[in-house]
Amino acid sequence: MTYNRSPVEQILLTLWFYNGTAWAPISETNTAADGSYLFGSVSSLGSGQAYEVLYANSAGDPRYLSVWYGPIIQGFTAGSRRSGGDFDIANVTLSGPPHDSSRPLPTAFTWQMRGLAGDSYRWVLFEVETNQLLWETGNLGDTGTYTLTALPQGTSFGRKYGWFVRVYSGENGFGESFYYHAITFIR
Repeated sequence: MTYNRSPVEQILLTLWFYNGTAWAPISETNTAADGSYLFGSVSSLGSGQAYEVLYANSAGDPRYLSVWYGPIIQGFTAGSRRSGGDFDIANVTLSGPPHDSSRPLPTAFTWQMRGLAGDSYRWVLFEVETNQLLWETGNLGDTGTYTLTALPQGTSFGRKYGWFVRVYSGENGFGESFYYHAITFIR
């Protein structure tokens, strides 16, 4: 694990286990001085089961992403080694429109790119009251802007929504910006 391309130590990671029905945390570890991490004594996976490494910014440090989800690991055999993802936890800073804005369509949304090779961004819209994900773009590539030209299905003018950015790093999973901005679309 890195922060702005430099190894970062003592970052807590959690290994999650999917039993075929639900996810649950089963182990924790901290990163070493070189940014590496290891979960010891991990059991083999059966059919329909999976592991995933999760970083959650429980310290609330705005320099870091709020969360990072590693790739889903399937077909693991105890005693073997599998990567849970090599990733950078540098945050994606949202630029505009500012938090709690009202805007007509089309509206351009901007953020500061992290400048890391392989990053691809997605713009995400969610329901603030329920935290329900409403809409997400496909991969936008290495860009710091997205223009919304029409309301996504299930949304309406005059309601407050939240938006944030996800950053994908190839096969290493994805993270989410530390902050979100509230937006109300007006006619």
